[in-house]
Amino acid sequence: MANFAIVGLGNPGELYHNTKHNIGFWVVDQLATSLKLKFLESPTRTTHLAEFTRSGRKVLLVKPMIYMNHSGRDLPKLFSSFGIDQSSCLLVHDELNIELGKAKLSGKKGPGGHNGVVSVFESLGYMPARLRVGIFAKRSPEISLSDFVLSSFSADEMKLLQHKLPDFLKSIFNFLDHGLDKAMNLTNHTKPAV
Repeated sequence: MANFAIVGLGNPGELYHNTKHNIGFWVVDQLATSLKLKFLESPTRTTHLAEFTRSGRKVLLVKPMIYMNHSGRDLPKLFSSFGIDQSSCLLVHDELNIELGKAKLSGKKGPGGHNGVVSVFESLGYMPARLRVGIFAKRSPEISLSDFVLSSFSADEMKLLQHKLPDFLKSIFNFLDHGLDKAMNLTNHTKPAV
């Protein structure tokens, strides 16, 4: 039986810490905190890793510590050494086409122009399951898309995300416990917390 990997996407460094593009890191960090886990640096220093066991299977939390556009670079070797196959990887990342505070699990959906997802797909040779966490909000027309995704969350936005965090984590646990198809039904068709 394969082990699992939950891969959060983001950019390393304090400059990007609270940005919309780093919500994948944030969700995985919050998952680690809820389980009282600490991330350790990989021997190559390009990845932060934490590990726990669920239903007798190892679950690896992964944060690639290289810039978003190269997120997938080290995953094939890492997955090979930890026994992680196509059906046991979940990518967590920001999604512009989903409202802030909502999330959707997806299977073979295309990358939708997300460069981190493109990098993972090109490196692994397949599209892993994805938890697409919404960051969509009204933005001023003069703010470019790149400036928007690299902007920080406001206090109100962070409050909303903290409130919705249990839904995000439940989606991850549904994936681990039930597989993608059932988890998609539970996540994408279940009314979230209000």
